[in-house]
Amino acid sequence: MATGQTLATFFPTDDEPTATNYATLTASRVGADLVKTLNNSEGVAWRALVLLLLDELNTLRAWTVSFKGEVAGATSLADLKTRVATLSTLSDRTIAQVKTAFTNKINNGTAD
Repeated sequence: MATGQTLATFFPTDDEPTATNYATLTASRVGADLVKTLNNSEGVAWRALVLLLLDELNTLRAWTVSFKGEVAGATSLADLKTRVATLSTLSDRTIAQVKTAFTNKINNGTAD
């Protein structure tokens, strides 16, 4: 984010006048375009964060697809329980894991 801007700049509240909301949305679009083209460390950090979130989202989607497959293939409730029990667990991420993943996105060049 540019100096002096806060998250409130990009997320208007419902009680703001329409013109303000439009101006804020326009500013956030300009900011989004800037993030796509930035070659400095701030742009890399934003892209690394987005890639990290994308990885997490894809993990959740893959688990959901696996779950649906197990449900579709089950022949009884007992069979369903057995099938679902074999799915990988989605344990909580620790802050250390997030920091490591974020750093790896930056260091391996995927966020460039």
